[in-house]
Amino acid sequence: MSSIDPGRKAGLRRELESLLGKGAVLSDPEELLVYESDGLTLFQALADFVVFQLPWSRCRRWYGSANRESLPFVAARRGHGLSGGCLPPRAGS
Repeated sequence: MSSIDPGRKAGLRRELESLLGKGAVLSDPEELLVYESDGLTLFQALADFVVFQLPWSRCRRWYGSANRESLPFVAARRGHGLSGGCLPPRAGS
């Protein structure tokens, strides 16, 4: 379940897509399911957004939006995690 209001989430997705490009942002529950766990499937957490790797100059814009909205973010790399370290905090993104 998303930790933010659906209207706010839709607006933030539009903002992120305008900054990063349409294919770089996921936020629909069906899109996010594959990212709810790493190799340690005992622990699962559904993020509000998944943002794909981008050049640093574009990531800085995304970090600014997340910070402004008080949304925590967790960096993950290529799905190699095996211990739940890349999962979003509960009630976070």
